[in-house]
Amino acid sequence: MREKQGHKRSNTINSWEENWDNLINFLAFPDFIRKIMYTTNVIESLHCQFKKVTKTKLIFPND
Repeated sequence: MREKQGHKRSNTINSWEENWDNLINFLAFPDFIRKIMYTTNVIESLHCQFKKVTKTKLIFPND
């Protein structure tokens, strides 16, 4: 892979090589479980973005 991609993707390749044990464990899960994990991460990310936006805003600006 490194020969094909060269230096363009060296950070990605290094990350894969350094974390291969974790990655292979993740890939051992069945497809439907991995899809749930992806979906959960997306939902958590969305909630985090909502929290950032609404944290400083008040629903009722005055009493």
